[in-house]
Amino acid sequence: MLYCTMIYGNELHDSHCIELDEFSKSNELFVLTNQPEYFLNAKTILYDRNEFSYYEKLPLLLSLIQKEKKRVTYFDADSLNLVKDKDFGFDNKSVYSYEIFKNTNYTEKQLRTNYGLDVLCDIYSELGYEMCDYLHERIISIPYSQKINDIFNEIVKLKPIFEKKYPKGKDWKKTDFSKYSQIGCGYGEGGALSVVLKNNNINFLPLIEKNLI
Repeated sequence: MLYCTMIYGNELHDSHCIELDEFSKSNELFVLTNQPEYFLNAKTILYDRNEFSYYEKLPLLLSLIQKEKKRVTYFDADSLNLVKDKDFGFDNKSVYSYEIFKNTNYTEKQLRTNYGLDVLCDIYSELGYEMCDYLHERIISIPYSQKINDIFNEIVKLKPIFEKKYPKGKDWKKTDFSKYSQIGCGYGEGGALSVVLKNNNINFLPLIEKNLI
C-alpha cells in the first residue's frame, strides 16, 4: 500500500514526525511538508505556500495516483493509529473514506440550517452540482482508474473556490469550522471530492461501517 499525508508547522511536526518516520520504514509514505528536514525515511514533497490549506491534501493524493498508477491512501497526520498495521482488503474500484455523511437524506432547506453546509450548498448551486453524500477527509483511499485525470483536473479547478469560501480566520458561529479556520483555509475539501467522485460515477464506501478500522 502506498500512503501519503500532509503536515505543516512546528507544533504538528514536533508531535508526529517521529512516528510518521518510523511508519515509513516499513511502508511507502509520501509527506507533503513545509519542513522536510524533520524526516529521515519518508519521501517528502515540499509545501511551499505561505498559507496552510487543508485542500492541498486532494491534489497531493490525486497527483500521486496519477504518477504511481495505483491506489494511494491519504490519512491525516494525527490519525496514523487508524491505518497503522491494518490490512484493509480494499476492492479494486471503490473509494474509501473514514466515514460517509448521508446528506442526501435531507432537504436543501434542512442542510442550510448548518452554517458550514449552507456555504457548501451555495457552491454546489453556483456550479450546477447536486447535493450528495459527504465523505470524511480524515482517511481517503482512491484507486487508479482511467478517470483519475478528469478527477484531478476538476479538483484543481475547484481549489480557489473552496479556499475562498472556507477562508482562514472566519468566524463560523462556534461550529467545528471555527477551529479549522484558526489554522488555515480550504477546510471544506470533502465537499469538493465528494461531488467530483459522484459526477464521475465513482462509488465511495465508509471504513467505519465496513469495520475496517
